[in-house]
Amino acid sequence: MGRFGRGIMNSNGEQLLDFAERHNLKLTNTLFQHKQAHTTIWEGPDKDGKKTRNQIDYILVRKEHCIFVTDSRSYAGLMSFSDHRMVIAKLSIDWTRNTPPKIKSNKYNIEKLRQPEYRKKYQQKVKELLSNMTAESEQQRLDNIVKACHVASEEVLSK
Repeated sequence: MGRFGRGIMNSNGEQLLDFAERHNLKLTNTLFQHKQAHTTIWEGPDKDGKKTRNQIDYILVRKEHCIFVTDSRSYAGLMSFSDHRMVIAKLSIDWTRNTPPKIKSNKYNIEKLRQPEYRKKYQQKVKELLSNMTAESEQQRLDNIVKACHVASEEVLSK
C-alpha cells in the first residue's frame, strides 16, 4: 500500500496486500495524493449522519512498471450501474523505444518479377529445383519449397 491509501483495512485488504507483496505488485491509486473525492471508491449508507467512504478497488502494477504510472485516482459521475467509482491510471510510455529496428532487404530485386521474362525464368528455376528434390514429410516439402525459392531468387533476382 502506498502512503495515500484511505479507510480501515479489513481481512480482505490484508489478503490483497499479501498477494501484492508476493507477486511484486503495487496498488497504484494509493501512490498519489488526491482530495478525498478522488480517493474514495465506494460510499456506503449514512451512519449517524456520516457517509462511510472507503478505497476498496485498486489498479495493481508490477513494481518495476510503476515508473510508467503518472497518476491514478477514482472518478465520480461516470456512467455506471454500480455503487463503486471508476479507477483510472494514467501511463506515460515511450512506445518508440520498444519497436525493433526495420531491416531492409536489398538481397533480391523483386521488382524484376513484374517483367514477364524474369518471372518466367524464376518460375522455371523453381520448378526445376523442386523436381530434383524428394520429401518424405510435409515439413521436408515446405523446407524444399523455401530452399528452391531462395536458390531461384539468388540466380534470377540478385542485384
